[in-house]
Amino acid sequence: MNQIKTKAVTEKKAHAETRLLEALHDSLREEGIACLVVRRVRLVLAYGKIQPVTHQPGELLVFGPDGSPRGRVTIQTGMRGTAYRVCPRGGAPECQFVMTQLTEVIAYLGGVVRDYGAAVTGEPSGG
Repeated sequence: MNQIKTKAVTEKKAHAETRLLEALHDSLREEGIACLVVRRVRLVLAYGKIQPVTHQPGELLVFGPDGSPRGRVTIQTGMRGTAYRVCPRGGAPECQFVMTQLTEVIAYLGGVVRDYGAAVTGEPSGG
């Protein structure tokens, strides 16, 4: 999957977002959906020079039955609260689910994984 350029966040925010993604990860695994929580930390090592560690927002990668990447979930925080931001692979539009919609985001990702064609085109595959 292509990486999205993101700005560094505080360590506290990175941990908080990772915890939210881990909760979703556990629920997806219970449904038989392969996924992986990724947390990026930038550490620069240079002789005689120590630079601060920078943290990137975490993300949850979702994979299909064949192991191919099917989508990415990140945490979106805004004026209206915190939400799961789901970016399916391919031409499907992004979706946002507020934190209270955990069941809906799991169902949506299940559809993306199990019926990739329908999730991307909006039409059932194998028609």
